[in-house]
Amino acid sequence: MMSKVIDYLVITNHNGLMEIKEIRRQRLKEWFKNRFLPGREKSYFSQLITGKAAFGERAARRIERSYGMQTGSLDVPIDPHPSMNTPVILSQQQKMLLELFDGLPKTEQKKFLQEIADKKNEVDQLFQEMIEKHGFNRKRSLHRAG
Repeated sequence: MMSKVIDYLVITNHNGLMEIKEIRRQRLKEWFKNRFLPGREKSYFSQLITGKAAFGERAARRIERSYGMQTGSLDVPIDPHPSMNTPVILSQQQKMLLELFDGLPKTEQKKFLQEIADKKNEVDQLFQEMIEKHGFNRKRSLHRAG
């Protein structure tokens, strides 16, 4: 079973070696970050999270079953940089823009970036002026649409 192997050490990119008990503490804390701790286990969970209670294999699997987590989910290290590992899918237009940009000399790239930043600021300012001039606000437009 994979979790038996993981029980000793888990190698992470973040800080070298991390014990499975620490990973479980982090995962449990993360799971209940936006949920209420169950009253009957509040003290126990607090002890698990702070490291005052043992957080073994059986406890981890029972908690996963009881609270609708996937089996083994408490053993998976939390990625410290999740957005860095998430691939970004570019549209054809974005790909074309990058190819054209990469084909420019460095001085032209700098000029282009400044010009496009200025253009975006100009458009944002015009948009803001239109909102102010016509009294448009999001709340009102949502009521009209519905």
